[in-house]
Amino acid sequence: MRLINSIFLGSLVFVLVLSLVPCDAGEIIKTKVSVYMESLCPDCHAFIHIRLAPAFEKYSDYIQLDMVPFGNAKVIHHSNGSVEVDCQHGPQECVGNLYEACATNLLQETDPKKLMKYFDCLTVNVDRTDIKKTAKTCAESNEISFDTLSNCVDSNQGQDIILGYGERTRALQGRSGVPAVAFDDVFKPDEQDDIVFKFEKILCEKLKGAKPSDCNAV
Repeated sequence: MRLINSIFLGSLVFVLVLSLVPCDAGEIIKTKVSVYMESLCPDCHAFIHIRLAPAFEKYSDYIQLDMVPFGNAKVIHHSNGSVEVDCQHGPQECVGNLYEACATNLLQETDPKKLMKYFDCLTVNVDRTDIKKTAKTCAESNEISFDTLSNCVDSNQGQDIILGYGERTRALQGRSGVPAVAFDDVFKPDEQDDIVFKFEKILCEKLKGAKPSDCNAV
């Protein structure tokens, strides 16, 4: 009987010890990657197409995608109470930002892979004279409802989303331009050059928990 009790107590202690062990290092913990950009910025296009999209395709299980299309735009408050957004590369960029913002609002939580493909399409096929045409083409090629996006763009919803992104962008201390990238809501100005040009390497360094085997080759 004493032997049985000893075995039982030993097993109980073993179970209790196991329950106190931290989460396995093999657990996947998504890292939030916030990308601050604007729709007609050449540097943003290069970063998204050459660095971000390929890395997201590889590491989508490890990334919480957070696109923030606003960039260097300015918000103008008029005396009559109306609000206007003035974009760095002109009115067409404001249209592009709106379509990207509405797509982000629609897909970021439900289908980030589709969202990433949409952004990549916009950077590769951009028509600077008619960005709405590009937005429509890319929506259709990625099976996104263009009517849904347009309804958002043409409503107060689109403006509210953009103004919210503007607040977030202006809150980045030390930002000098776009693209700008923050990991888990931490923005480090002195890391931006490395992030933009060595995104996959920096991403792998920032990942918590299990790291994909591809990181070993970076």
